[in-house]
Amino acid sequence: MSVEPNRPAGPPSLEELYSQRTMARTDGDKKALVVASRALWRELMARGEHDRLVADLEVERGLGKAEGNSAYEALCMSTLGLVHSRQRAHNASEDCFRAAIRMYRALGDEAEVAGVRYHLGCLYAQNDRKDDARQHFQAALSTFREKKMGSWFAQSNLRLADSYAPGEPQHIRHLKDALGVFAGAKQERDAASTAARLADSYARAGDKKTAEQMYFEAAKLYEKLGDAAGHAHILARNALFFSHHNRDREAEFYYGQALAASRESGQPHLAALCDAGIALSWDRLSVKSSSRDSILGHGVTLLLPATLYLDAAVASTRPGAEAAQQWATVGAAFASWCVSASRPDAAKLRLRHQLEKYAAERGWTLSTPDDGPARVLRRRRVTTPDITTQLAQIHPLISRVRPGTALTVTVPGGLDELEHYADLARRRYSPPEPPEADSGRGGSVS
Repeated sequence: MSVEPNRPAGPPSLEELYSQRTMARTDGDKKALVVASRALWRELMARGEHDRLVADLEVERGLGKAEGNSAYEALCMSTLGLVHSRQRAHNASEDCFRAAIRMYRALGDEAEVAGVRYHLGCLYAQNDRKDDARQHFQAALSTFREKKMGSWFAQSNLRLADSYAPGEPQHIRHLKDALGVFAGAKQERDAASTAARLADSYARAGDKKTAEQMYFEAAKLYEKLGDAAGHAHILARNALFFSHHNRDREAEFYYGQALAASRESGQPHLAALCDAGIALSWDRLSVKSSSRDSILGHGVTLLLPATLYLDAAVASTRPGAEAAQQWATVGAAFASWCVSASRPDAAKLRLRHQLEKYAAERGWTLSTPDDGPARVLRRRRVTTPDITTQLAQIHPLISRVRPGTALTVTVPGGLDELEHYADLARRRYSPPEPPEADSGRGGSVS
């Protein structure tokens, strides 16, 4: 096959690879020729030397034809299809793949036919031709299963899952089949990411019990791998799942776990999401509490700095119009909640006026408490809108924040009340300063 799903690491010398191929051809060793050529083409592709790669493939294809080596000619053709697809020359890529399929069929090599059909399915998926992509993935899948080609079987299942919406039975079935391969082969990183996707799909399908189990399994795998970033994200997704189903005590617990993991892995944008989740969990849990006013005050000191930081985080991703509007809706809801949850005094009025100024600059529209879902509270308790459902919209937005991005939280001048919360955001979500060397300790040894 042209390229295995998992390319081996390690950059070899191009001169050495060319030499190995020349030696294999001189010796008439067809197997060694294929091995050397594949290694060379992988390396050229990894280096981005596409023109050099295409030229080499065309020459080798001609040599294969002249030597009567049809299998080698088909290999060159299928690899040309891959290169053209990377360069988005889709018509040329499709022609190459189809020609390679015809050649391999003439040779009776069903495994190679399946490999090329897999790549052709990927090409169709890139062009949103879902039905055509599924047809080729399904055909390839049957061969991969029959010939026990585990890695290709798993990748085909993942591709088929991508062609369905999360929560659909086919999406779940193909993810389960891929997970079974990864678990059996002890490919724990692939198993962790697939288990996380499967948990989301079960959650979307309404299978709460299985979703909860899969979130737990994915979290264990990420923890075993020592992947703090992945562990933080799956804990946050688990918390969002519990929030969605009004299991607020469990949500608060997992937001706290994800918050600690986010800080450990250097993901302040995810920490800000967790702070927002904790604040809104407190809001729900305190509906009948005699200390509700105080609890909501603490919630504001979490949610408002988090909102200001998340605003900067989303802006750093240069979102498209749809994503920008999505965040504007969420940001406005968070800011409105902070006004509703603040104590009814002069500071609250100043905060509202200043938030309105900030919102106008950002294109947000603040709502009043009456705009949100009604809540039955005891007399003289603070009423807030239930905006917990907005949390789930943030995770995909901040997942595009590049690790290590330096974010600056700023507010317009003259907004002293809001500047206080901006300063809280800077201190809470900034990376810790490295410890200064203590020149007064130690000293040279004479």
